[in-house]
Amino acid sequence: MRHAGQKPTRRAVLAGAGAGVAAALARPVRAAVPLPVAPLASVVSPCVDVHCHAFCSADLPIVGFVAHQIPGLTEISRFLTRWPEIVARAVLRAVATLPNAIAPTGEAELASLRALAARPGPPVAPIPPLPPGAVDELLASAAKVLPFALGEAQRQVITRTLETLYVAAHPRAAIAATLAHTFPAVSLFTPSLVDYDAWSDDHPPTPLWQQVLIQEQIARLSVAGRVGRPDARIHPFVAYDPRRQAEGGADAAQAPGTEPHAGSTAIELVRYAVLSAGFLGVKLYPPVGFAPFDNPTLQPGLPLAAALDRALGLLYKFCESSEVPILTHTSASNEYGFGIRRLVSPARWAPVLQRFPALRLDLGHFGGEVPAWTDEAVGLIESYPNVYADLANSPLVYDDAYADRLRALLPGLLARHPRLKRRLMYGSDWWLSALDPFAERALDRFQAVLSPVLTADDRADLMGRNALRFLGFLDEQNAPRPGAAARRLRAFYGAAHRPPWLV
Repeated sequence: MRHAGQKPTRRAVLAGAGAGVAAALARPVRAAVPLPVAPLASVVSPCVDVHCHAFCSADLPIVGFVAHQIPGLTEISRFLTRWPEIVARAVLRAVATLPNAIAPTGEAELASLRALAARPGPPVAPIPPLPPGAVDELLASAAKVLPFALGEAQRQVITRTLETLYVAAHPRAAIAATLAHTFPAVSLFTPSLVDYDAWSDDHPPTPLWQQVLIQEQIARLSVAGRVGRPDARIHPFVAYDPRRQAEGGADAAQAPGTEPHAGSTAIELVRYAVLSAGFLGVKLYPPVGFAPFDNPTLQPGLPLAAALDRALGLLYKFCESSEVPILTHTSASNEYGFGIRRLVSPARWAPVLQRFPALRLDLGHFGGEVPAWTDEAVGLIESYPNVYADLANSPLVYDDAYADRLRALLPGLLARHPRLKRRLMYGSDWWLSALDPFAERALDRFQAVLSPVLTADDRADLMGRNALRFLGFLDEQNAPRPGAAARRLRAFYGAAHRPPWLV
């Protein structure tokens, strides 16, 4: 996930190891010939989007969330001028006036989805496109609050932000259906929820426990082929904030299958989501202000530091013993304050993996902006059996020059680190990636960029099979893997038709 308002070359998501690769990807080269877009028919099935999102604006502490997607907005608003915050709030108000752009309350959508699932019917439809001229009208409204004129670059950024927020201002099921229609060759989506509440000084209209119940119903509708496309399956990752657990009191150890409620602890939400609701894993977001472990050492002045470590240890123990994968943000972007990125690097996961060596871990946004982090990620992948990395929101989607350099560097990188072929995964980061240009062509661009340097078998690994391995459904020989994850999901499907990847 990256900030709005930055140039396309702002981030080198490193597809290699070490500063040499970082420098090679970053330095200018000859003007790249625009790369072709591969036809969807060329995508090797099954394709899995292991890093995407389908929550709506009512699931976010929206002002705090938007503030942290714009580089420095929080700090600038706090210390220099309130203009960035004024603009952000004006944009949000403008989006709320768009046709159909009203995210329903949690109670309303949950009731609607349960009623929908109780009877046969057509699939949930995707979000209708914006009416002609709507963006221009919104741009004109936003311009009225600015003390300066909008240039073309600023207009493009604001346009993408408006269009993205328009998507987010809809029911979750419609957003999931739009995700399925945006990438019609993807068989399995694992959209991640987020939990920024305690760190944003803001709270969403729909609490996390209701979000879990809503996403459970979307997963059940997808099992019936009723979310966007008949062949699309949607099985989310539940968010886990150790601060929610630390501040929520002792774990009550509620009975398995008990629906979450306002008093549920963070670990109870995880257990219900994974064991009963069709969720496949857990999403962690350290950039809000915690390290994966050793918080008392890294943040000695933080009163909750020791409690955060206890809450994280509780999660890791459950995930390792139950074969539950974890997706974590390992990019220097979107830190919730100056200096927090030091808590986010892949190296911070070494103490975790030393204690829980079988943990299934995806280092999201492989490489990030810091060259050394790529070496750290590769070291963990080489040292532990179940460590993976995803390429969600890579610049190769929109930056031809970056893609050209990546194609030249990738063969040597994989030759030096052959295990990466079985550990790198595709991810779109949609809808958050829509803040960047051409987000909808991510799948095709991955195919076009990687086809000249990877065999069809290698591409099948990166575009889907590696994700199925990470999720626990395939073994190293690409054979069905009997394990806890497959048993849980087969139980969730019951007598319903199972997709080919869940044999």
